[in-house]
Amino acid sequence: NWPSGLLIYNNTFVSAGRAFWSDAIWQNTKIKNNLFLGNDNYALKTGTADPRSEMDYNGYYNKPDNQPFITWSADNSKTNLRYDNLYKFAHETGKEKHGIIVDYADFVELKPPKEGYTYNPNSINFMIKPNSKPVNKGVIIPTITNEAQDKNPDIGFWEVGEKPPIFGKVEN
Repeated sequence: NWPSGLLIYNNTFVSAGRAFWSDAIWQNTKIKNNLFLGNDNYALKTGTADPRSEMDYNGYYNKPDNQPFITWSADNSKTNLRYDNLYKFAHETGKEKHGIIVDYADFVELKPPKEGYTYNPNSINFMIKPNSKPVNKGVIIPTITNEAQDKNPDIGFWEVGEKPPIFGKVEN
């Protein structure tokens, strides 16, 4: 059973390892407006053979001196192609034509995580800076991002200028 019909919108993934790694078996999937910040050897290691799958308007952190940047398979992991940069990946696969490169400096206060360290969730700030690269670089997704304050939504889970989301029990 292969995952099908995944809708992965407006998330911020931060990892001491790879930010996005998955077997190259997903299909009929839409992955848009996400930030992927890993601190390992690939920014992205996955793929899909399904032409219905869409992957665009995402932001990736490329660790300095990290080559290759992306490993991609379009034949269920029989062949893994390696790309040194986002432009070459977009040109050869048709994915991420509007993708961008981001950095931890694009956030108000976020540092690359360390392997094996447990972080206090209250000490991490995933808000992007008002003039950073992910601002207004997303795509409008009906019923998901149509409340964006500007022309286009920001990439990631937290729109600049919005109040932080509240998770868990809310008391009046």
